[in-house]
Amino acid sequence: MRKLREQPVLGIKAVGIAAVVAESFARIFYRSSINQGLLLIECPEAVKTYKQGDNVRLDVERGIL
Repeated sequence: MRKLREQPVLGIKAVGIAAVVAESFARIFYRSSINQGLLLIECPEAVKTYKQGDNVRLDVERGIL
């Protein structure tokens, strides 16, 4: 049985989300995400400038958000 702290990460991955961009992450969520292979990106500037409906593209190889 998986621990409860992993459930949010598993839910995010279950709906097909491959990466999460946020201002910051709680330590437990960060660790669980790493363990489950969910890409986390801390970028406060992107979060502050994002508006609902904006199209966000991520190029991991080139490091571009």
